[in-house]
Order: sequence, then C-alpha cells, then structure tokens
Amino acid sequence: MEKDNNTQQEPVASLNSLVLSLSAAALAYMGKQVAPGAREAEPNLPLAKHTISTIEMLKAKTEGNRTEDETKLLDELLYQLRLTYVKTEEELKKAKAKSKKPSQEKDTKPSASEHTSAEPQAETSESTESTLASEKKEKQTD
Repeated sequence: MEKDNNTQQEPVASLNSLVLSLSAAALAYMGKQVAPGAREAEPNLPLAKHTISTIEMLKAKTEGNRTEDETKLLDELLYQLRLTYVKTEEELKKAKAKSKKPSQEKDTKPSASEHTSAEPQAETSESTESTLASEKKEKQTD
C-alpha cells in the first residue's frame, strides 16, 4: 500500500499535548470557545473548575519528572486558566444581576436550588483567588 502524503501524522502523546487539550476543554467550559458539536459557547463553571483541578493534579503527580518546558507550560496555563475562571465567574454574576427584573429583586430570599448551587461557586472563587494572589507574589519575587 502507498502512503498518502496528504494525510496528517498522528500527534505524539505527551504531557504538553494532554495539558493543552485539557486547557482547551476548560476554556470551552468557561464559554470562551465553542465546544465541538455545540452551536454556541455555554459556560459550565463546575466542569471548568474540575478540569483546572485535573491539570493541578497532573502537575503535582508529575513533580520531579517534568522537563523545564513542561513545568513552564503547566505554570503559565494554570495561571491563565485560574484568572479566566475568576473573570468569567464575575461576568456571569453581573449578567445574572442585570437580567433580574425589578419584581425579582424584591424577593431576596433564594430558593433551595439557588442556595445549594451558589455555595460551591463561592468556595471555588475564594480558593482560586487565593491561589492567584500567591502566584502573583511568586512572580513578583522572581
């Protein structure tokens, strides 16, 4: 059989390609790019947070076994993803507040479903913000 010169070679499996793939998924979950098969970008912050946590886990599990380039890529991507996550969360809160009607603003008591879904996002925001603050301090000392 002859090889077709127009076919693309299969990408090499590497930590960098895995991390870049997960980063693209996290951005899609934050609504920053359209996911394959979707018509428009739809934010899903819990899945975005999970994907970022997965990258953090990979960073921890590969400590001492990465190249300098892999470490740099992980650090930079995690910083950017966390920052994007916090900005996206703020944007969604502002959009939600804007879309509230005056009659809804009078009723300030959240329903049971609103209360449960808001708690994990608040915790996520606090932990992400503290991580961002510590990363900024580290970069400033470098």
